[in-house]
Amino acid sequence: MNDFLNFLQDCPTQYHLSSYLRSKLIESDFCELKENESWNIIPPKGFFFRDERELVAWNDNGHDRAFFAGSHSDFPCLILKPKFDEVVDGYRRCRCSIYGRGAWDTWFDRNLRLAGRLLVKCVNEEKIETLLYDSKIGIASIPSLEPHLDSSFSMNPNINLEKNLIPIYSLENSSPPLLDFIADQLNIDVDSIVGQELRFVDAEPPSYSNDLIHSQRLNGLQSTFAVFSSFLNSSPEKGTLNMITIFDNEQTGNKTRMSATSNAINNTLLRIFQNDKEKIRKIKANSFFVSVDSNHAQHPSYSKESIFRDVRLGNGICIKRTKNYKTACGMKNEFPIRSVVEEIHSKRIQIIDSNNYKQKKGSTFGPRVENKTGITTADIGIPVIGMRSIREHCSYLDIEEEMKILSELFNNYSKFEYPF
Repeated sequence: MNDFLNFLQDCPTQYHLSSYLRSKLIESDFCELKENESWNIIPPKGFFFRDERELVAWNDNGHDRAFFAGSHSDFPCLILKPKFDEVVDGYRRCRCSIYGRGAWDTWFDRNLRLAGRLLVKCVNEEKIETLLYDSKIGIASIPSLEPHLDSSFSMNPNINLEKNLIPIYSLENSSPPLLDFIADQLNIDVDSIVGQELRFVDAEPPSYSNDLIHSQRLNGLQSTFAVFSSFLNSSPEKGTLNMITIFDNEQTGNKTRMSATSNAINNTLLRIFQNDKEKIRKIKANSFFVSVDSNHAQHPSYSKESIFRDVRLGNGICIKRTKNYKTACGMKNEFPIRSVVEEIHSKRIQIIDSNNYKQKKGSTFGPRVENKTGITTADIGIPVIGMRSIREHCSYLDIEEEMKILSELFNNYSKFEYPF
């Protein structure tokens, strides 16, 4: 439990997550490779990062079959614009671009933490390096409009994302511009900063009470923690290749080279198999990919609006099935998951879309992986309440169930292969 809470707190951005994952992999004797270099020798335990935003890691014990698992690491946040600093009515503010489909009304009156990475010119000006930054504590906030000025806004906020969602970080005369503040914290010259990718996230640490976890970033990092921890603490049986992928940009449609539609998996297999495409086709046909992503739970205060009836926290994972294939599903796709569930006597929830509801249901990245790689894929995940809010809620009991299922597949995939 504490490992998971610390993980959430220590990984406010994808860049910090990559630093965390790298350290854990190296501690476990995995060898880091660079995608832009030749791989003359392929280590049995290896990994690489793409732009510090996508991870591919493998543990190779043979090529009769392969088990893959993946998650995404991104979540709604406020990204600083290139020219973000402004002074309005005596307040220093940061103009931001919204990232993802967030519940933006939940961002008002919150302490906001700033984190990300900077491009910095070294003192000798001969090279540029990347520095991670994390304010650790809240340094800004987005004030609400007082009810007596506009009571309709407080009852039913109609947010102008460009004009209203602007964090205030100080008074004009009480502190320097934000980049000066950051440079001072990093002990660098502000003029040496040549680029930034910084974003605001919730400053409140994750909390746990009565089996419930409350935190930002659960949709994304919860699945990432389950996939990564299960992979790291497992050993593939003889003849099996284990591989994980942590994608970025799921929240924005999986359209980048770090997302589920990237060529990272296919390229990695080409390099491991030294361009033997026939072997790759064969192992893909004997492989299984589990797409792990959070699922909406039944909301106790909005049961009429909810389409996810009987999907409750604490009842185990969700097997996601949709009639329009917005999730990767089907009899063959579900077979390994069902087999593991029976083997370890786990709980399960099955989601079957109703033909009667009118709400627009979101999709996940499983179908994109299946389409891009041709590997049979299943979508699973644990239920979350308040998804995409600045404060989401899930049960640690479900995370434990999810990790048991993934660990069993990483350790004993051949037992659960589709038999036909």
